[in-house]
Amino acid sequence: LPSFPLSSKPHLPGLFAWLPLPTTTSTNNNDAPENKASVSPSSAIDFLTLCHSLKTTKRAGWVKRWVQNPESIADHMYRMGLMALISPDIPGVDRDKCVKMAIVHDIAEAIVGDITPSDGIPKLEKSRRER
Repeated sequence: LPSFPLSSKPHLPGLFAWLPLPTTTSTNNNDAPENKASVSPSSAIDFLTLCHSLKTTKRAGWVKRWVQNPESIADHMYRMGLMALISPDIPGVDRDKCVKMAIVHDIAEAIVGDITPSDGIPKLEKSRRER
């Protein structure tokens, strides 16, 4: 599976820096949050190119177990997003946040690879690499 050495990470201003963050502005006597994004086109293209690799990167756990036609990391992220989208209402659970988390939760694997428990990498190290 392709993985990039830590020294060759694509130049991105933080992996999720392109995400629009809610900000509060008072434009019409109402303090409703607005989504604003200030992203350079080249950063957005770099990010999308990086994410594109997830479509062809097969999930390592399936490959190691010789599963035929294993799903890609992008397939997995998409399915998780749909599962969150159709999940029932649960008091105290923000469905929109769950959908967003499901869609982006494995993007770091485009840089560090799909690290499985059988790789023997400690959780703290895996977490460090995926940040």
